[in-house]
Amino acid sequence: MHRNPSAQALYGDIENFARAQGTALPGTPGSVLERRNAGGYKFYAHQYYEATGRKVEKYIASLVGSHAYGALLNQLGVRAAQYATKDVDIARNAQLAFEAAPQLSFLEMLKTLGIAFFEVPNLNKRKPGTSFKEAGSSFFQVDLLVPSATDAIVTARVPELKAHATALPYLRYLLGDTQEITILAREGCCMVRVPTPERFALHKLIVSQLRKSGGKTIKDVDQACVLFAVLADRHPGALADAAKAVPLSGRKYVAKAAVLARQNLASHPCAIEALDAIL
Repeated sequence: MHRNPSAQALYGDIENFARAQGTALPGTPGSVLERRNAGGYKFYAHQYYEATGRKVEKYIASLVGSHAYGALLNQLGVRAAQYATKDVDIARNAQLAFEAAPQLSFLEMLKTLGIAFFEVPNLNKRKPGTSFKEAGSSFFQVDLLVPSATDAIVTARVPELKAHATALPYLRYLLGDTQEITILAREGCCMVRVPTPERFALHKLIVSQLRKSGGKTIKDVDQACVLFAVLADRHPGALADAAKAVPLSGRKYVAKAAVLARQNLASHPCAIEALDAIL
């Protein structure tokens, strides 16, 4: 892990540009609102008025996974080992509220981007797919995620999007506190919503113990440790606050992952101290 102040300053300039850049909308600029569904869960929506005067509200999803991790590193001004991925993970915290039900399915919405997506068949033929891949030789894939009510990874219906998603344990915790951040790409930059780094780190420790793949377990712990090291040094109270919101059933997984995390954090005593305080 290496801190680069000049790169962080450059990222700040790009972020200011991304926040200020205009977007061609068929109506007023509108605003981002915080909403709650019938179950009391928060979500974000972009509300604006079309040229005809009709009010429109579009849900804003959260970007999670390795792309969100890379964006968090950029915002924190940290250079660390990246993990190559061609997957984009999009999560929704609870059922979306619309004035009128969308006419298009999630797959059809993806196709409006000009990319020939198709639904990836599930290995279990009895279950529908939850991933959408670009046709041809491309490995580009979009995964739709929702919270799971248990520790099991299952398939769940997303009726408002006419799709199915992978339900992940403790995803609701991860999405319980989010922020806007700048995503960089060769084509440009834009603002997206991602989890806060402290919740991302603790969630990575939890899911590392739910993985069946040893490689992904190591990746999860590595990413968590990088964020622990940075946050313990610059924002020591953030991890403690995020830990208070971890569900009781998830704390045992944090404790198990801490054994591996301590090995990675041997040269970061502040991070080990923060980890011990949480436990």
